[in-house]
Amino acid sequence: MKAALIFTTLLVLFLGQGRLSASPLADLDHRDKLFDLCGRGSRIWVVGHPGLVLRSDDGGYSFSLLTPGVTEPLLAVNFVDERRGLIVGRPGLVLRTEDGGDHWERIESGATQPLFGVAALPDGRALAVGHFATLLQSLDHGKTWQRRALQLPEEALDEPGLHDVTFVTPELAFVVGELGTLQRSRDGGTTWSAVQLPLQRSLYAVAFSDPLHGAAVGAEGTVLLTEDGGEHWLPRSTGTTEHLFALHLGGEGTLVAVGGNGTLVTLPSGGSPLVERLPLHTWLSTVLVLPSGHQFLAGDRGNLLRRILPAQSFDRLSGR
Repeated sequence: MKAALIFTTLLVLFLGQGRLSASPLADLDHRDKLFDLCGRGSRIWVVGHPGLVLRSDDGGYSFSLLTPGVTEPLLAVNFVDERRGLIVGRPGLVLRTEDGGDHWERIESGATQPLFGVAALPDGRALAVGHFATLLQSLDHGKTWQRRALQLPEEALDEPGLHDVTFVTPELAFVVGELGTLQRSRDGGTTWSAVQLPLQRSLYAVAFSDPLHGAAVGAEGTVLLTEDGGEHWLPRSTGTTEHLFALHLGGEGTLVAVGGNGTLVTLPSGGSPLVERLPLHTWLSTVLVLPSGHQFLAGDRGNLLRRILPAQSFDRLSGR
């Protein structure tokens, strides 16, 4: 997620009802907000506000609090392996670690606006995006950052907020943001060009399962799919008008997205959408699906949820 998610709460029709069982993580409470999840190997990281970093070393069966040394909102996290990772947040905050999160280094990014998304590669390339078209590139594992610019029309009155960024290959990357913004880089994030879309709704997240197949989700239940590496994007019906803030796109083509009012959408490739409404009465900001199929969701009020297959219900690890 991406930070624009906390500004929207629309009511909507739902097609399913989820269930929760309680299993609290004692160190979190309902005042905490969890914004992003990342998994590598047996490790899972969760970030949020105020200055929250959680880590699991056993695939999500248990979590412990880490100490990043900051109290600012932490809005996105990305690890390239079990040790090297980046966190971004407000205002222009960048943290990096080389030991899985036991120790964190605060980096001068040069940005003053909130950073909502981050992506990184093992070769040292990294991108971070945020408010007012803030776009940063690093070539040294996040140690130093340079400003990059979107391709915007000359008549543009506003700089769109950017909510998410992803690498498809070391050269091909995409960013999404407000007002239907979707831009592509073919040189690892140095230069960018706009991609034409069939609608102009704000987009909150983008992901690819391989170099050809990708998806973006956004306002009012928007899902856009591409099958040609991002050249063309087509809308897909989701059965909800809730804002969708994050997604996972599996290699088999199944899309899982989360959003407002505890909404969880599962969209099989070529199948009908399943919309579950978990009894949270608040937003979900992030979803992680492990290779095993186990699902982790997180969001407002300290909610961290886990579904271990073949269970149909979620365990609530924290929040209310």
